[in-house]
Amino acid sequence: MSEPITWQMLEHVRDAIKLIRVSRGFRSDLGLGVVALEASQLPEDDTPAVFIIATDISVDEASATRTTLSSDMEIVIEAVVPFASHENAQLVAHRARSDVLKALIPLRKNIKERPEGVRTFIVTGTVIGQPDDGASVVIAQVTARAGLTESQSPAN
Repeated sequence: MSEPITWQMLEHVRDAIKLIRVSRGFRSDLGLGVVALEASQLPEDDTPAVFIIATDISVDEASATRTTLSSDMEIVIEAVVPFASHENAQLVAHRARSDVLKALIPLRKNIKERPEGVRTFIVTGTVIGQPDDGASVVIAQVTARAGLTESQSPAN
């Protein structure tokens, strides 16, 4: 049995981010670093990292059938740039934001790049955090929304 479509979608986003390399036409090598789906995978040192999570999964019960369920999933992609490892952390955060947007183009524009059951994938926003005094990182955040159709057979 395969993993739930929600998890598969996160894995596809992770795989897209892992392709971010200067040698592939990006501004950074973000994909060569840590790209985590679990907080426990994030480094504790001053290593840049990307964290991908689902923050909201809404269900459309009105369109549900006996074997399918439609939902929308919000995905947050955060590129964390520590000041200690980058003299120009703000610039690196802007590059990371641009690279993440570029890496997501195939998921947005080519249905064949999405897992089966993912109807839509759109970017809904971006933010580059303005660090507070004493902050040690800059965060470039990209949010996206995936429209999902899950096939489910009733339990026995």
